[in-house]
Amino acid sequence: MMLLYGEAYTTEKLSSYYWQNRPIPLSAGSWETSELNIINLNANLLNSFSQNWQEKIAITDWIGQEENSTVFEDYGNSNAKQLYDLENSTLKTDTSKIALMYVSDYLFASEQTRWNYEVKNLGIEDDFIHVEGNNWQKVVELENGNWMYLTPSEATLNNSKNKICETFNDASIFCEILSFEKTYFIRPVFYLNSNITFNGGDGSINNPYRIN
Repeated sequence: MMLLYGEAYTTEKLSSYYWQNRPIPLSAGSWETSELNIINLNANLLNSFSQNWQEKIAITDWIGQEENSTVFEDYGNSNAKQLYDLENSTLKTDTSKIALMYVSDYLFASEQTRWNYEVKNLGIEDDFIHVEGNNWQKVVELENGNWMYLTPSEATLNNSKNKICETFNDASIFCEILSFEKTYFIRPVFYLNSNITFNGGDGSINNPYRIN
């Protein structure tokens, strides 16, 4: 999986977007039908690449989202590997070239000693914080930080329609009801086609990986 970072691995070039560019019913809040997915990433961003680069990016089946009232419990009771398995066992309903990272991608970027901890046991005292009505927010603590962290409110993909899990700080994931009035930072991700080969570099900012 390739992640597109801001310039110099900072937040300077990260952009924030609405999930939808106009108010819509909450029932329409899936990633598959979002304008962030269809227009911002798989039209505007993709078409900004050269034709040569577009052809290197693989068409991928991304996680499907369903009406899931237990998403917070599912995520809270899973460690990184179990969450990875949950995400990969979910029906894939969105086929496109560009999406966002999964929650498990972010969890695996924490200290390896934390991978076997259930998410709800990663360091906070209160699992759930009740905000208003049925809007339950869950903080997932990742002790010792996370090398992938860049900014709060960076969106990730999960398997539940109308729910979103986002980065909270350098040590946690924050899951809440999806808001159409809030913008989320995004870090687009994609896979390369299987025939793409390595052509040098060490992955550093001064010597990035190069491909054929």
